[in-house]
Amino acid sequence: MNIFLEINEGPEVYVERINISGNLRSQDKILRREIPMAEGDLFTLQKLQRARQRLLNLGYFENVDVATQPGSDKTRIVVNVEVTERPTGIFSIGGGYSSVDSFIGTIDLSQRNFLGRGWEASIRIRAGANTQQGIISFTEPWLFDRPLSAGFDIFSTARQFIEYDYETLGGGLRLSRPFAEYWRWHTGYRLTRDTISHLRDDSDPFLREEAGTRVTSLVSGALTRESRDSVISPTRGGQVSLNVDFAGLGGDSQFVKSVGSMSYFKPIWLDHILSGRGEAGYGFGWADRPLPIFERFYLGGPNSIRGFKFRKISPRDDTGVRIGGTSELLGNLEYIIPLPFNIRIAGFFDIGNVYGFNTKFDPTDLREAAGAGIRWQSPFGPIRIDYGVNLDRRKGEDFGALQFSVGSPF
Repeated sequence: MNIFLEINEGPEVYVERINISGNLRSQDKILRREIPMAEGDLFTLQKLQRARQRLLNLGYFENVDVATQPGSDKTRIVVNVEVTERPTGIFSIGGGYSSVDSFIGTIDLSQRNFLGRGWEASIRIRAGANTQQGIISFTEPWLFDRPLSAGFDIFSTARQFIEYDYETLGGGLRLSRPFAEYWRWHTGYRLTRDTISHLRDDSDPFLREEAGTRVTSLVSGALTRESRDSVISPTRGGQVSLNVDFAGLGGDSQFVKSVGSMSYFKPIWLDHILSGRGEAGYGFGWADRPLPIFERFYLGGPNSIRGFKFRKISPRDDTGVRIGGTSELLGNLEYIIPLPFNIRIAGFFDIGNVYGFNTKFDPTDLREAAGAGIRWQSPFGPIRIDYGVNLDRRKGEDFGALQFSVGSPF
């Protein structure tokens, strides 16, 4: 028996009109510029779905409904976009705890949709036992009404590590633009004054040479691809990034540092999600200077290998002091199960290592951890509690580590 299917394509359909409703504070143009089609353009379902995803990812709306209705003839279609706005401003004074910074106090003043024009402005202050930080940021996502994002940051940070204290004061300029579908290029400039002090008395002389104050003048470039359905709580899609920093256009620091990463989320069954990330980094100094200690790689903590405390995976000097590495490998795998009340539970496996100095690069020499955790999508962002077990425990190392943090691991 032979079966023949005859398919007759209908006429191409074009967008006759785009109606937007529900935006009480946000200007119409803020929404229209995120919709990848305009009146007169060829209509496709892919563009319609992409419009909804991009509007949700702005973070301005609790809900976005996109629908269509017939136009004036069979080659015309009307697109209706209805949004429900959410509060985009935050003013909070509070405290918290994380496995990285211990107890901290915070003051946050931010607005993600300032004056309904899409401007992002924020002032953040954090103070705790190990970290004191202040940041002022501003971003114009559509400079001169073009898809060109520009912004600046002014910051001051002081951190107390076990091996040394680090202070930095500076500012930066940012510029980025999308191209093709999902892709964006970034460039920036950063000028900082960096101070290393209070090194341990038994530190290696090589490490003690890092003590003092230097000026870092740095330019950066990056490529990213963002296709996740949500930047806050993704269920499908992925992210790719490649970043390169070059320091040496003035200042006292001369180094090159690059980091590449890839993550992916895939729904499987019963709304369960399988996700993974791979990351690699490499840096080196030039003009007879080593990679500065504040730019070196460390692993361990809530966003890397969760069976180890923050920065516990690192090459050591001859006295046993962790001095950071010049290269890293990192991999993460998670199985996520959604539950009611914006709660998720997850099982994970982490693998990776840091190399350089006294630790030769060997991709077969990897540290491993596995564990489980719970995530809650709170009004202030995802809150995570994870416990990771050190699967290849060595002499002097802990059995595992409990991790508290805000935000997704990758």
